[in-house]
Amino acid sequence: MTEPRARTDDAGLSDRPARSDASARSPQDAEGSGECDELLAQLYEFIDSEISDEACSRFRGHLADCATCREAVAAENRLREVLRRSCFEVAPTELRMRVVTQIGILRSGRPR
Repeated sequence: MTEPRARTDDAGLSDRPARSDASARSPQDAEGSGECDELLAQLYEFIDSEISDEACSRFRGHLADCATCREAVAAENRLREVLRRSCFEVAPTELRMRVVTQIGILRSGRPR
């Protein structure tokens, strides 16, 4: 059975890190694999500064020692930059309003 791989776009950028591919880690990363798994599970929240200061500080310390996690963060940041540069169209006002309304409904826990 093969391990799951991250999907890549035509430019070769991964849209998500391959979280369960332990073989991609170096031996020094293996000892911190629990922290690697935790960081990768919260990668988007970490990059968006949506985690506690304590978790952020712990992840920054881990990144100082873990090339695999540094690359995952760098890849996500590169992808976001490509998307930012590529998205020039503005969604129609009606669509934006529907999206904002649906987000509000989802956050409040009310049914559609």
